[in-house]
Amino acid sequence: MSSDVQPLSPVQAELLRQILNQGNDQVGGTLQMILGQEPHDLTVTTSMTRLIELDRKIPDGPTVSVRIQFEGDIKGLFLLFMPKGNPHGDQAAFKALFSGQSGGEYDPASYVRADWVQPGQGQANTSDERIRDTMSELGNVLFGAYLTALYSRCSMATFLELPEVLYPDNERAYLTEALEHYRQVAERSFMVEIKGLLGEHPIHFWLVMMAEASGFKSMLEATSEHPEP
Repeated sequence: MSSDVQPLSPVQAELLRQILNQGNDQVGGTLQMILGQEPHDLTVTTSMTRLIELDRKIPDGPTVSVRIQFEGDIKGLFLLFMPKGNPHGDQAAFKALFSGQSGGEYDPASYVRADWVQPGQGQANTSDERIRDTMSELGNVLFGAYLTALYSRCSMATFLELPEVLYPDNERAYLTEALEHYRQVAERSFMVEIKGLLGEHPIHFWLVMMAEASGFKSMLEATSEHPEP
């Protein structure tokens, strides 16, 4: 971190977490809408995590990664990660979403979802591109929920750029690139850990919001100007 960057105090970090925490209410509905079934036993945990700790909180190994820049009154970056293998259980989160199988290797052609079936063909039109599209849309809607929370609490208008999806992200390239930049201009990031079940299958996501320290400070200033009623 550059010596010019003033770190957030614990009180400031907690206030930022509470502001963005309002986006959590949309997580369950978003997953149901995009993935076609309602998750249960869902937990959504938020924190303002130090950037020097972030890379060890997200598992190593192949992931599906989504990256979306946002612009406006505050500028920054959203990242969404889903591991192909779930270190917190004996099922693969990736497999649960896209194969519907409890064992064996991931095979996109084996997963049949009603709205992916070609009319009159009776079989799913699945592909790696379909997976990228699904993850791209999931990132768009999830990130949008947190930007809506930012606007409703701070009256700060932002908009999302087009999403980028890297699959598989074997080297966590999106995270590495983001940390190389934001470690110079910020001390913390907003992180959301999402866990739950789709049927019997565990799912696990990590969502990260990065912005320059000056952007987070602008959020705090806007909060004082627009206190909760």
